[in-house]
Amino acid sequence: MSTFKKNDIVAYVYSIRHSGMVLKFGSSMGPTKRCYMGERLYRQVGHSPVSGWDHPLTGANSIEFADICAEYTELTNMEVNKNNIIVDIFDLTKYPFQCDWNPLLEVERFEAELIDLYKQNYGRMPLGNKNPELHALKLNIDVTSMALQSLFDYVPQTIFIPA
Repeated sequence: MSTFKKNDIVAYVYSIRHSGMVLKFGSSMGPTKRCYMGERLYRQVGHSPVSGWDHPLTGANSIEFADICAEYTELTNMEVNKNNIIVDIFDLTKYPFQCDWNPLLEVERFEAELIDLYKQNYGRMPLGNKNPELHALKLNIDVTSMALQSLFDYVPQTIFIPA
């Protein structure tokens, strides 16, 4: 049974990190008829370089994460693989959504805020977030660090950014 199913997680934002650097922020809300909760995240991590993994993923879905890992390795000379990345899950299932007609937009807004805060702090977006979620930033809903702090044990930290 997946962690998502076991914990009844149906809306979340995530980050994938290596050595303190965020490689990518993402979000999901579901499940849908076509995909299980956590499936996209699983596929992304599954496309990270591996050694000694019996069943690496080979399909085209989420293959772009392999490119993100390669770009990161080129920038930092540090190898990324499925055993040395950290995935942070921010469970929004019990969040009091203001946008009843489409709560997915609000989940995307959380992701957009994290990307925007990263860009403000480090002068660029994470390697895996080439396109800012501008449509979500335009949503007139207050999703701030105060909201995040009320849901999570949020501890600001310095993130390594290669030159």
